[in-house]
Amino acid sequence: MEGSSRSNEYLHTLEQKIEKLSDYLLDQEKILTDIKTELKLNNSFYNLALAGINTDLAKNCDTEDCNRPENSDVRAKNLLCALKPKDMQRLERDIKEVLSKFLQSDDLKEQLVSATQQCVQEAIRSSLSDSLSAHYLPTLERSQRHLLNHVTNVIRESFRELEDNTKLLSTSVHRRTKNLRRTLQEHQSLLDEADGKLLRDLKRALQEILHEELRLWRENLFDVLFTQSRAQHVSNEDDVSSTTSSFVPSSPPQPPDPKKSIIDQLLKSAEIHNLMRAGEVNSSFERALNAADLTLVMAACRAAEPARLFAPPCRLRQPVLLSLLQQLATDMVHDTQLKCRYLEDAIINLNPCDKVTRSHLPMVVKEVRGHLTKFLTDYPNHVASRRVTLIIMAANNLLS
Repeated sequence: MEGSSRSNEYLHTLEQKIEKLSDYLLDQEKILTDIKTELKLNNSFYNLALAGINTDLAKNCDTEDCNRPENSDVRAKNLLCALKPKDMQRLERDIKEVLSKFLQSDDLKEQLVSATQQCVQEAIRSSLSDSLSAHYLPTLERSQRHLLNHVTNVIRESFRELEDNTKLLSTSVHRRTKNLRRTLQEHQSLLDEADGKLLRDLKRALQEILHEELRLWRENLFDVLFTQSRAQHVSNEDDVSSTTSSFVPSSPPQPPDPKKSIIDQLLKSAEIHNLMRAGEVNSSFERALNAADLTLVMAACRAAEPARLFAPPCRLRQPVLLSLLQQLATDMVHDTQLKCRYLEDAIINLNPCDKVTRSHLPMVVKEVRGHLTKFLTDYPNHVASRRVTLIIMAANNLLS
């Protein structure tokens, strides 16, 4: 459409120029016509003047011929013949000069050019009109159609490509946005997991380090205190004197449960000893603890060797240690020293990092501490009171 409008503008401009040229040629034609008319008038005036002069001269000659004698006629004729060519020559020369000046003048040249332009105006107009109509206009129309088709195709292809590219771009942007969002979510989840895991690992590592340090510290402390306690116990056994009536010189063995059959207890005790000799320490203690009979538990304790049983690593599992602590502390009057030995080693070998131990430790240790505290209240001057006090301190340390 833009090419068609430009072609129309060019045609309109060309028509305007042709019209101006036609007007200019018409003006020149009028000027040449006026010059031609003036030349014809001047020529007629010149002919009339020349005819008048000839007439006057002829009249003068006739008059002189009639009034003069024969001799004078001859002289007059000779004079007339002499004068007439001179006047004619002068007049002719003047006319030639005037014509020469007129022909060489710029006005005449301009008028001739104008007349020529006017003459060729019609030829040029017809030639241009025919040429434009025959050649230029069809070519222009074809070019216009080709240009219009080309522009239409280019615009159509451009819009199609734009639509395809827009669809692909939107799909790509959506896919990349989705991938970026998923990546960010995964990164955030990894950061959260890393932070939580890092804190848990750090907490676990610190707990393990602290528990290990506390365990070593308790072992060293128990070694020192128990050594002193045993030495004091030996010295107290040699000392026969007693300061209070509530003092107990020695602890009796664990009596059997009167509600249970002695035969059953003997059979179960023999079974526990067989398991202990077979090396199944945990099974032996579990059988005794599950029977809920403290006599059988003490039989298992006597059958085992504490030094080998609690040597690192401890051979008893954590649930067995918890149950052993819980049942031994219920009666500290009988077999006090042996129970103190097992209570000391069991508390030292408890692992607070174990799931089972961590869930049952507070309840079991509080129960053990309550029984031991009651024992000290009932027997403040007992031989093992100092040892029991140390066990209570170890229990408090575990709870804290």
